[in-house]
Amino acid sequence: LAYIEWFSPFPLAPDRHHGLYKVSRSLLGGAKLASIVPLSKIVRSAHLLPNFGAVVSREWSSDTV
Repeated sequence: LAYIEWFSPFPLAPDRHHGLYKVSRSLLGGAKLASIVPLSKIVRSAHLLPNFGAVVSREWSSDTV
């Protein structure tokens, strides 16, 4: 079994500034939309990069984020 957090579908075209597709977390009543699914149902994975904005907090570390 795998825990899956859902995101919006890819838009038709990538972002014009960086050429990547922007997605957003899917929410239901303000909570993350997630599922437990059998591994046999997973077709492919996707690597997502966060949108940090102009500045990344110096307080962030692998222990706090």
